[in-house]
Amino acid sequence: DQVDLLKIDIEGGEHEVFHSSSPETLQKIKHIAMEYHPDGPKSDLFDKITSSNFKLVHDYVISGASGVAYFERN
Repeated sequence: DQVDLLKIDIEGGEHEVFHSSSPETLQKIKHIAMEYHPDGPKSDLFDKITSSNFKLVHDYVISGASGVAYFERN
């Protein structure tokens, strides 16, 4: 029923996964740790996650539009 930590490292697929995830699915997750890539706008990806009651805790930019981000539920 609940996911304590979702760790995601799918080489650019994170954009598709989050944009196709329902709000109900995302509500079951407490924390997200993910690597992100420039396969879509970072702002759109982060907006989708934060619109589901997550706050961005850390964004470690590796280069340009790639990095590692950590979100937790508000």
